[in-house]
Amino acid sequence: MKKWFVLFCGMVFLVGSVFSQQPVPSLRVEGESKIFQYPDIMEVNVEISTLEKEYKQSVDRNLQLLDQLKKELKEAKIKTLDVKDLAQRVNEEKSYHGGKSVVVGYRSNYRMILQVSTDSKEIHKLLTVIRNSGVDINYNAAFKLSPELLKNAEAKLIKEAVTDAMNKANVIAGASGTSLDGILKIEYGAAGYRPGPVMYMEERSMANLKTGGEEAFTQPDAIELTDRVTLTWRLK
Repeated sequence: MKKWFVLFCGMVFLVGSVFSQQPVPSLRVEGESKIFQYPDIMEVNVEISTLEKEYKQSVDRNLQLLDQLKKELKEAKIKTLDVKDLAQRVNEEKSYHGGKSVVVGYRSNYRMILQVSTDSKEIHKLLTVIRNSGVDINYNAAFKLSPELLKNAEAKLIKEAVTDAMNKANVIAGASGTSLDGILKIEYGAAGYRPGPVMYMEERSMANLKTGGEEAFTQPDAIELTDRVTLTWRLK
């Protein structure tokens, strides 16, 4: 008798658990947003490369050219210029003759970022210094959003994505004869970022870039930013 009682209680508990685990009626909707933001800075990645037979000569010559470039940048009085030194690397270079490696010398590479606003005058001044500095430089330039502008853009994207999700949910609930009863879950991922226009320049060569003056640089194209958020509602 006791055995049957325990079995009965177990069945009641199992049935109760099944009913208690019934899924809550819910609606899951993804909201999307997209804006086009004009970049406010241009970054020029610069590398000064020097090859000399001796290690010390290579490093000294590399730093000499760096000082020369920085001096000319300072004399240009570019108001929005921000110089960011990244790293210096020295590598031993070899050539191969008759199956044997021969040390040619040591190559020093100094990397830095030159950042200015997207004002045409500022860009023109910076690229003019690079072109006329007499320093052997490898570089490329890209329009970007500053951290402050990107932060503001992302806040706007999130708000618009949430608004889009709420509008969709209200339409779906109304069309299906139900109503929303509070948010159960919010899912959010990283904002999407599509790089803007990029100008690549050959080593010390401005052949592919208009250099007629300040008027050669126009407002860069807007950068597309996207975001999405997923909201899950409980339904009444």
